[in-house]
Amino acid sequence: MKKITYLFLGSLTALLCQTSCYDDNSTLATENIGNVGFDGNQTELYIGFQETLKVAPSLQLAEGTAVDALTYEWALTETYGSTNNEYEIISTEQELNWIMDRPIASAPYTLKLTITDTAHDDLKYIYAWKVYVQSSFLDGLLICDTQDGQTSDLTLINNSSFTVNYSKEEHIFRNMLTTATGAPYDGLIQTLVYQLQGSMSSTHTNQVWALTDRGDCVRFKCVDYSVNGRMSDESLFVDQAAGMQVYSIFKSYQDIYALTNNSIYSVTPTNANRFNSPTNSLKSYRVSNNVVANSPNTSYSANYLVSYSNNHANFYDDEKGQFITLSGMGTYTQVQTFAASMNFDPNNLPGQTAVAGVVFEDATQVVFLLKDNASGNYSIYTLSTYVSEDGYYLDPDNWSGWTVITPEQPAAAKSKYAIPAEGKTLLDKAISVFFSNKNLVLYVATSEGIYAINYGAGTTATVATTAKFAPSGGETVVKAKMYQQGIYLHDLGAILGSYATVPELPLSNNSVMVATQTSANEGKVYVIPITQAAAGTLDASQAKIYTGFGKILDMTGTGY
Repeated sequence: MKKITYLFLGSLTALLCQTSCYDDNSTLATENIGNVGFDGNQTELYIGFQETLKVAPSLQLAEGTAVDALTYEWALTETYGSTNNEYEIISTEQELNWIMDRPIASAPYTLKLTITDTAHDDLKYIYAWKVYVQSSFLDGLLICDTQDGQTSDLTLINNSSFTVNYSKEEHIFRNMLTTATGAPYDGLIQTLVYQLQGSMSSTHTNQVWALTDRGDCVRFKCVDYSVNGRMSDESLFVDQAAGMQVYSIFKSYQDIYALTNNSIYSVTPTNANRFNSPTNSLKSYRVSNNVVANSPNTSYSANYLVSYSNNHANFYDDEKGQFITLSGMGTYTQVQTFAASMNFDPNNLPGQTAVAGVVFEDATQVVFLLKDNASGNYSIYTLSTYVSEDGYYLDPDNWSGWTVITPEQPAAAKSKYAIPAEGKTLLDKAISVFFSNKNLVLYVATSEGIYAINYGAGTTATVATTAKFAPSGGETVVKAKMYQQGIYLHDLGAILGSYATVPELPLSNNSVMVATQTSANEGKVYVIPITQAAAGTLDASQAKIYTGFGKILDMTGTGY
């Protein structure tokens, strides 16, 4: 767009934005000058970043005015504040429909409409508004795709299904990075991880960590999806080894972890927003296949004897042939093992590869799917979490005479379930494998559909060989995972239990996200409700469906 400077207009006083509401449709304030006047009285506009600013002038024209002789020019200041006079012409139509690309700010920009009467010596009529730009990116479903196989862009869906306390019409923000910066991200973002830095109860930053196919890592602020961290400038990692690649980012208890080809890093996000040196207590361990069963739980458990700070991050170490569990946080993190049971010894499982893992929502158990490297067979292993001793004091006033009712129960192996041949057939061609964290269900996504494997009875899992969801019309499944709302991913305790502060969305942990492709550049996303939780039944007739994507790379819930 053409840029111009008006020297004859006075500056507008900068005002602090006092509200989070804005109007998309506006009319002009009354100012009758010569042949053209404006109806209305609005002088301040509020618009969300990357939403469409719509202004429709309602004109008062003197009798005999030649409408065809009027031209229109909409101009917007390039920066906010009261002293700026550099404008960009953003439209020459009578009505303004323009996607707001100015950065979010508390001070206003200036929007100016110039109407020129070419039939009367180019007489000009000028009117101006103060325009406040606010964030419009609320809790939602975030999808990453590529149109060219080399770059990535983001789409955010806000509606009542994915956005807390949302009562407006659905709004889909497409190609947000291109809209904001003029270009998509240079690279293929394969993994999106929503997290929050700071404290939910006070100052905080909602952000999304993004991992690329090259092992690179970049971080976006959810307020406007601008970059607020890159590996290349030490804004994400202080002590970064040469050639380091990031395999996964995950939140567990109160810490965020980065699993890399060098080591495992951790940071407490209430205190910092970048990783320092590798975590000493984890230097001698190796995570099999980058599979970690983690829980972002800081305050919710099945009962007061089950501690949400114990067994919050777990993995299978394929070098040691054992399950490893973490408790505590920061410098107080403890690396521990699970006790053996009559069903299996979690410290003597050589020759396995981890495929999937989960920590149950109520913090009662950890579940893994392992593949035997020699036989190629699969098994599900369940492990109990630590339960503290229970009892009472004979003299509670003096805290004396402690009497034990039930003894302490260490974290230990529970059961092993063999996957039968029909399950092995599905798993061998799976493109996504994931557990429910509330029900005894393992979901297996192949290119043909989504299948369920149930466990918990006997010693052999039960495989449903009929797909719970099968796409049609030439579509193939390329990715699938549980849908979880953003704040749940940061701290499920904020949504569940006595300390909950955020409503739980009905689809969160009760639906499956499925990405399909009809062709390399024709992608579709389904969010399919689970109707029979114990059986893993999916009701495709009730699915939320979104089209218009290229090749879909990942999807996640976000918060704001």
